Amino acid sequence: MNTSAYPSFSWVSRDVVRVRSRCAAFSWKGVGSLPLRCGNEFYKYFSQYFGRRILCRGSGVNAFLQVLPTIPDNVQRAVSGDITVDEAGHAIASLSSGKSPWPDALTMEFYEFFRPRLVPMLASIFISVFAAGTLPQTFSLMHTVLVSKKSEPEPPSKHGNYRTIRLANTAYKILAKVLANRLQEAGFIRSSRKYLRTACRKLGFES
Repeated sequence: MNTSAYPSFSWVSRDVVRVRSRCAAFSWKGVGSLPLRCGNEFYKYFSQYFGRRILCRGSGVNAFLQVLPTIPDNVQRAVSGDITVDEAGHAIASLSSGKSPWPDALTMEFYEFFRPRLVPMLASIFISVFAAGTLPQTFSLMHTVLVSKKSEPEPPSKHGNYRTIRLANTAYKILAKVLANRLQEAGFIRSSRKYLRTACRKLGFES
C-alpha cells in the first residue's frame, strides 16, 4: 500500500511502513476483492497506535533524567566500548531461529551457519555505526503484517480480531541483543523496574 497518501504519518519509519493483508481472500458482502479499500481501513486503525507521537519536554524530561541510575565510570566504559567479535557471536547464538526476516531476507539460520565468517564483519559494521552515530536505513525499517486471530479472515471493521507482527532486519536484532547483554551485565536491566516506577510518578503516571 502506498503510504505517501498519508503525509501526516510520513515521519514514521520503524513503526508504520506498510500494512499487508490478504484482502483478495475475503469474500464478505461489500468488500469482495477490494484490497485497496481493505488496506486503507487497516491503515487508519493501526496508525492510531503505531503512528502516535508522544512529546515530553522541559520539566518532564528533566524529572525523568533525575531518577535514572548513575553508571560508574568503569561500567560506562565497558558499556560504550567497541563491540567485539565474541559479543556478536554470543548474540547470534542466543537469538531464536525460525523468525521471518525483513527487509534483507537474511534469516538467523543464515547468520548461525556462517557465524565464523560473519561475526568479524558484523563487529566491524557495528563499530562503524557507533562511530558515525547513525543506523543504516535497513536497521530503521520494520514491516508490519496483519494476522487474523481466527481461522477465517474477518471483515476490516473487526480490527480487534487481528494482531500485528513486526518483521525487522536480523542484523538489527543482533545489534539490539548485544546492547541488551551489555546492559544486563551492568545491572541496569535488573534495577530498571524500580527506576521506571519512580520516573512514572515524576511524570504524573501514578497508575
